[in-house]
Amino acid sequence: MKKMVLVWAGLFFFAGVLGRGQVTTGTISGTVTDSSGAVLPGAKITILNEETGITRAATSDAVGRYSAPSLSLGNYKVTVSQEGFQTSVRSGIVLTVGRQALVDFQLQVG
Repeated sequence: MKKMVLVWAGLFFFAGVLGRGQVTTGTISGTVTDSSGAVLPGAKITILNEETGITRAATSDAVGRYSAPSLSLGNYKVTVSQEGFQTSVRSGIVLTVGRQALVDFQLQVG
């Protein structure tokens, strides 16, 4: 009987550990450049979950990259703006379990 209790306890423990390792989010990342291909640090990125209305803000780094990890699954719209450039919008980005969507932007002077 004692062995059976230990076996069941072990199964529940390992099932709990394995269950925590499952990813239930996605990531949107990319690079922001100008029309000549030069990177644009400091661009403002707004990531909108179109189903929930929840937004996440990000800023491109010194090499023009941005990343928004741990996003809920769903449909997203990404908006990028930078002073002196036209705002750019991409929609129809669908995040599924574990997906890492790469969404690059090339902003036009404006």
